[in-house]
Amino acid sequence: MEMKFKIMILTFCMFCCSLPIVAQQANDVTKHINSIKRNKHYLYAEATMKDSVEAYQSAKAILETIVSEWIHEQYPDENIELCIVKTKEHCQQLQTLRGYFFRAFVYVQKKDILPVNDPNEMTIFQINPIDSLLGDLPVVKVPVPQIITLDVEEQRMIDVYKFDEIRPYVKGLEKMDKIIKYGKYKTMPANGLCHLFIYNPQGEVVAVLRKEDAIIINLRTLQQDNITNYKNCGAIWLQLKPVQE
Repeated sequence: MEMKFKIMILTFCMFCCSLPIVAQQANDVTKHINSIKRNKHYLYAEATMKDSVEAYQSAKAILETIVSEWIHEQYPDENIELCIVKTKEHCQQLQTLRGYFFRAFVYVQKKDILPVNDPNEMTIFQINPIDSLLGDLPVVKVPVPQIITLDVEEQRMIDVYKFDEIRPYVKGLEKMDKIIKYGKYKTMPANGLCHLFIYNPQGEVVAVLRKEDAIIINLRTLQQDNITNYKNCGAIWLQLKPVQE
């Protein structure tokens, strides 16, 4: 009996000692994911679900769509199907947890799916400096669905990290006829679905939000958020056209 008790104590101690290691590993994976998102040489996608296999399947399907759209926009003469095959061959994946859900992150280097190297690929156009600040707004508490997933376009939105990248992104949507309208924060409609890029005075996009009436979701954290959390920041909003089935 005494020996059994000692074994239980030893097992418990080993479990407690392993917790910081597991937490550190998860933190390292998250840092790696964020570094990939900031790197212009990668295309990526992610999905968060209860089942890890379904999360990976969903993330890979989203990545293939993102690759197809990127090829169509940047290299219309390239064979999209061949690029998708290359994507499957070179796709890499990372996994971490988001609460009780599995977060599957898949990515591929652009050079691995294309033989070309276009120096104008990431051309940045200058636009007006920050000229709108968020005022005080009432905090609204609303229930949020437990499972939150990003669609293909939202996956692209969270890859915008600089104020100077907002305009070319929006212009790309206009070119593909995917956008209804957009504008500065003061012209944002009170109701309906829209998305916001929140940027600070340093020109950094600190948050990408999905706003549907009173419900606001931070697309990078998949948590409920509020515009009042970003005082002294500016915002650009946009409304997308519904995706045709």
